[in-house]
Amino acid sequence: KLTKVSAMTAKRSAAIVPFVIIVGVFLGSVGVFLASAWSFGDRIDPWRIIVVRQADANVTAERVAALWAHLRSHVFPHRQRLGSVVEFKVLGGSLAEAEKLNLQKDFVDKALPPSFSLSVSSVLGSFFGVRFFETEPATRVRFFPACGQAAQISHLRIKDELAAGSILLLPICSADEFDEAYRMMYNVNCDQAAMWGNGICKHGEFVHGVQLTCKDFPLENLQRVGFLPGFFVLELMDENAVRQRLAGGDFLDLAHSIQPVTTDKVTTHHYQELYERYLPAIRASDRTMLEIGLGCNMDYGPGKSAVLWRKYFPHLHIEMMEVDGRCANKWAGSLEALKVSVHVGDQLQLSKEVAEQKGKPVYDLIVDDGAHSNLAIRTSFRYLWPTVNDGGYYVIEDMGSPAFTFLDCEPLPDTGYKQTTTAVAKIVELARPLVLVSGEDTHGIAHIECLLEICVVQKV
Repeated sequence: KLTKVSAMTAKRSAAIVPFVIIVGVFLGSVGVFLASAWSFGDRIDPWRIIVVRQADANVTAERVAALWAHLRSHVFPHRQRLGSVVEFKVLGGSLAEAEKLNLQKDFVDKALPPSFSLSVSSVLGSFFGVRFFETEPATRVRFFPACGQAAQISHLRIKDELAAGSILLLPICSADEFDEAYRMMYNVNCDQAAMWGNGICKHGEFVHGVQLTCKDFPLENLQRVGFLPGFFVLELMDENAVRQRLAGGDFLDLAHSIQPVTTDKVTTHHYQELYERYLPAIRASDRTMLEIGLGCNMDYGPGKSAVLWRKYFPHLHIEMMEVDGRCANKWAGSLEALKVSVHVGDQLQLSKEVAEQKGKPVYDLIVDDGAHSNLAIRTSFRYLWPTVNDGGYYVIEDMGSPAFTFLDCEPLPDTGYKQTTTAVAKIVELARPLVLVSGEDTHGIAHIECLLEICVVQKV
């Protein structure tokens, strides 16, 4: 019996020893990792290294700080409804492990809100090369430290790393690289109706559209494109259930409370996906907003968005622009009850007149939901942008369809074509000096973000 027990004990010991060794190696490695992270944080300036390694890069401490601030102020608070665990990875480039750790540390310190945390896999998975069992991260961030990767992204050369909802942070270092902005704007403004219309639109004598589909664009699942100093911020399409959670909130609930028919902002369109990210920051404002377009040409009747704005902004002074004077007079009583005033006249002329009348920044929010022509959108922005307050927003709705489909459209003869006359092209024009930090006038723009048919421009 003693011999049998001794044999069994020896067998168990033999089985336990490898396990103990594995655990010991694991804990030892964790200790080395933590010690390395601590010492790296004390010794290494990551921004100096990045700039030295990528001598042509647009990546500087100041621009990365602005990027982190954007994530902390807008993106992560919006995505918090999905959870507060973030996975962060550095992809591409030639950074050493120590440099990546410093970059990760700076991301945690300056980009994550206090209630957020980095996933275990972000910290240990990158070090050991394995994934750990943990709560699925709510948000995945991929930082690309090297120049020249925008084209790689748009051609899906690293698609295995790009899960649904991933946020991609790409430094843009040259004018040629920036020109990927055109295709990215076409991507986010692509739906089948617009691309069908592209085949029948003509622009002048020489530019004729061809029949395209969204699959003709290399990054079909791109949902949002953002422009900041030195960077593109790309957000891939979330799964439908996740998108619904991100789109939900007071703006959508109040819109649906308008009966029997509500505004098409949340039905035909899904503008709540943008408004839920940005409008909460100014909801308590008691200053002024302006919307171009009362909705007199809508089948369900005018004033639906005016009702929504009053419900959402109880303290704002609300102004509207409308070309149809008869309609505006007919609904004057209802608008007065909402404490909404109306400027009546042609959008192009009236934009100039209102800007001259104000003579200074007065609006926390301007929404262009007017004529939907490229000329009207571009003209109104030129006159009214100076009237936006610091930190305020200028939103352009319904901008994708006139780019390709109707009115003064400029069709794409191929996916690499660079439009010049559309609202989409105007956004690219505004983004160019901002992203390239070229010394040209940025018109006081802090950042731009676009989704399907809608863009927001924020003032510094």
